[in-house]
Amino acid sequence: MTPKRTRHNTSNRKATVWAVVVWSVAFCVLALAGGAGVGYFTDKGLFTSAPEPAELDSRFAFTGPVRERHLAFSEDEIIQLNRSARRAGGAIESIGVHMEIFTSREHIRPDDTLLMTMEFSTRTGEIIQSRPQETRRRHVVDRMARYTELAGIEYHRYHDMGVSFTFLWI
Repeated sequence: MTPKRTRHNTSNRKATVWAVVVWSVAFCVLALAGGAGVGYFTDKGLFTSAPEPAELDSRFAFTGPVRERHLAFSEDEIIQLNRSARRAGGAIESIGVHMEIFTSREHIRPDDTLLMTMEFSTRTGEIIQSRPQETRRRHVVDRMARYTELAGIEYHRYHDMGVSFTFLWI
């Protein structure tokens, strides 16, 4: 025999369902507000430490009258140069950069012309060198990154063909 439904049992169930719905909505609203608050304070830097400044890869070595400090690389430029050194892979052991300037200034401007030569020493003892070329300061980082990647590509290309060399111009 099934229990008879009464008006009291039905209203009790409706009240329970409504209570569950209200508490669920309240919990969701509180969870969203908490998540938004955490996101807001994270964006403001409350929960994170300040990022460390980027440092130029230790394989880069500057010679000549123009040094790294004269060029005053921005963080984006340092990241670009480090990325190119990584792309060159394990082939390049050191990257020598020789730069000269045609004017005598302590602070180099973007339009100043520099004479740049890059020399790459490989892990197996070969030397890859770029030809000396004049370039403006604003293009120096792009050229350095391109030559670094090109040195890695040429090294792998010659070694994949089975050709050895001691010195290579790029």
